[in-house]
Amino acid sequence: MRRLRTRDRFAAEIRADLATSFDDGTCRAVIDRLIQRGLVDDVRLIRTLIEANRGKKSVSIEELRRRCTERGACANALELLADADEPSLEVLLQRFEHTARGRARAYRFLASRGFSEDDIVAALGLYMRESSAE
Repeated sequence: MRRLRTRDRFAAEIRADLATSFDDGTCRAVIDRLIQRGLVDDVRLIRTLIEANRGKKSVSIEELRRRCTERGACANALELLADADEPSLEVLLQRFEHTARGRARAYRFLASRGFSEDDIVAALGLYMRESSAE
């Protein structure tokens, strides 16, 4: 319960924490109880993460999928990511100067956030065009 107070967690995360101290049957019973009470819900957590994936801290949907998979999200919850829209790259690009150096830094930054090369090149093209029009 202490771990659930700090942030929502996937059922697999709770199960892994419990497995260090309890047998499999007890772990299953606790997880089932938490799910019945609505304290653990992988689908709700994915929806929350999709909604929070905006602004300066956003990552690509593929990166979000990787992170959720790594944390143990169930398959039906991960399916929600298939319909999720990629976050806007314009907000992420605002921190970079409109120079060749800024473009290179922005490219590396967006790549580290899991965005595809095509998306990065397109966003940088628009961003740099806007700067030359000013």
